[in-house]
Amino acid sequence: YARWDEVLVGATAVVSTLGGFGNEEQMKRINGEANVIAVDAAREFGAPKFILISVHDYNLPSFLLNSGYFTGKRKAESEVLSKYPTS
Repeated sequence: YARWDEVLVGATAVVSTLGGFGNEEQMKRINGEANVIAVDAAREFGAPKFILISVHDYNLPSFLLNSGYFTGKRKAESEVLSKYPTS
C-alpha cells in the first residue's frame, strides 16, 4: 500500500492476515516480506499494537516446514517480535 499514512495515522492496532501460496519466492514475499513491510509501517506511524495471524507447524513433514510458506511466516513473526516485543 503506497499511502500508509491514509490508513495508519491514529490507528490503535494493526491486524495482518496476509498469507498466500504459489512458488517458493511468491510464498516468501507474501507471507514474509509483505508482512515485514506492514510491521515496519505500523511502527513508523505509531500503532501501539500489531497482531499477526500466522500458522502453527503441528506434525507437518520437514519439507513443508522449510518451504517458502513457513520461511516467510517465521520472518514475519521475527519482525513482529523485534518491533513489538510485548506482543
